[in-house]
Order: sequence, then C-alpha cells, then structure tokens
Amino acid sequence: MPFGLLVFAMRMCQYKYMKRLIDIMLSSVGIIIGFPVIVVFSLLIIGLHRHNPFFVTERIGRNSRMFPLFKLKSMVDGAHFDAITVVTKRDPRVTAVGRIIRRYKIDEFPQFFNVMIGDMSVVGPRPEIPQNGNLFNEAEREMFSVKPGLTGISSIFFFRQSDVLSRFSNPQEAYHRIIRPSKAHFSLFYVFRHNLTMDVELIVLTFVAIFNHALAIKILRARLIAWGAPEQLLDVFDRALAPSVAEDIKVPGDEYLAALTRCG
Repeated sequence: MPFGLLVFAMRMCQYKYMKRLIDIMLSSVGIIIGFPVIVVFSLLIIGLHRHNPFFVTERIGRNSRMFPLFKLKSMVDGAHFDAITVVTKRDPRVTAVGRIIRRYKIDEFPQFFNVMIGDMSVVGPRPEIPQNGNLFNEAEREMFSVKPGLTGISSIFFFRQSDVLSRFSNPQEAYHRIIRPSKAHFSLFYVFRHNLTMDVELIVLTFVAIFNHALAIKILRARLIAWGAPEQLLDVFDRALAPSVAEDIKVPGDEYLAALTRCG
C-alpha cells in the first residue's frame, strides 16, 4: 500500500472513532439537558392536544438501512398519512405546541437518543423519508454512505424551510424542484469533504442559526469557500437563497461527484 494512502486510511480511522466519541459525549449532554424540556413539552402536548407526545417514524439511514427516528409530536393525529409530506409556515396540521417546538427544533431533541444508539450522528445529512427513496439517482445515493445527522449544511441553510415553502402555491412541488436537489448538493459535499473541524464548525453554526439565521447563512457561505466548495455548489447556494418559481435546481449527477473529488 502506498505510504500516502496508508496515512489517509489511518486519519480516516482516527476520525471515525473520534466522531463516534464526540457523538456519545454530545448526545449524553443533550439527553441530560434536553430531558426536562422533553418532559415539559410532552405534558403540554398531552394536556392541550390529548394525544401521544411522541412520534416514531422510519427514516433512511446509513447504507440505506431503515431505522426508527424519534420526535416530539408537532402535528395532529394522522398527519403522517397525508400525501403532502412537507410542512409550511401556517400549516393547519401543526398544533399550537407544535409551532413552538418546530420553530426552535425542540421536536428534534429525542433524536439525541438516536445518536446515542448509533443510528445517527450529531453532524451529517438529514435522514430522508422512505417515500423519497426511489427518487434519488446513483450519484445522490452516495449520501447514504454516512450516518444521517441532527444537523449539517442543509439543516443550517434550510433552518426555516417551512417559511421558504410558504412562498409557493404548491409547496410539495417546490420541495422536489428546489429544496430536495439543493439538500442533495450540500449533503454530497459533506460526504466527500467532512472532517472533525468541519463538524465542530457546523455545530457552532447551528446555534448561530437559532438566534440569527441570516448571519449563519453568511458565515456558512464563507466557510464553504474555505472548505473548497466547487462553483456548482456555490451557484446552488446562491440560487436556493432566492428560489424562483420558474427555475428548477438540477439534481447532482456524476459531473458534480467528479468536481467534489477534484476539490478534495
């Protein structure tokens, strides 16, 4: 084995174990801090909406393996059976408590248990719903080579996804024309370029996004350039900031993967 390849393999092995160690540490802290918050909002959901406060649903994980994803329930009973799988800002299916927990991502707190179990990582592409599984081309399926994450590039960029979708008369169509392809570009970039420093920076940017999303977006673009993002990704970034009703964002293909390989 060439020496350079051996060094690369050793670094990736070290990163893999360091990432898992950080996942265990951060999920432990998240569970300890988040548990009282989960209890309070669970009681509010039970008291105000009279239904189970928890929602368990299947998501696509690493190597396309399905796993149960845990969430606090933010929508009315039966909403997950609807043909419409996206949520807009004033979606009538979202409950009063649901609007609060969705805005501040409190509904995602139970996913610290997913991280602890090992189905997810703190940082990575967001897990996809099974309904979208057949929509991805071969290039996009590279997203499933890593564990899905609580946060990541697309999570920060689309922190207010429901607000973006509310601009369109057909939010479901807009999601598949603009948001899903954009997320795929961001996720693939992470898959090919992720490292410990990037993970730490994305965690910090997630907290920035909670309080000042515009600032987080500005910093994120600068960091993408520093991380060696290809022009194609930066173009997607800029167009997704001001999505057009008339213009689709092209899904990534082999050409994009080649660009990521070159930039790596």
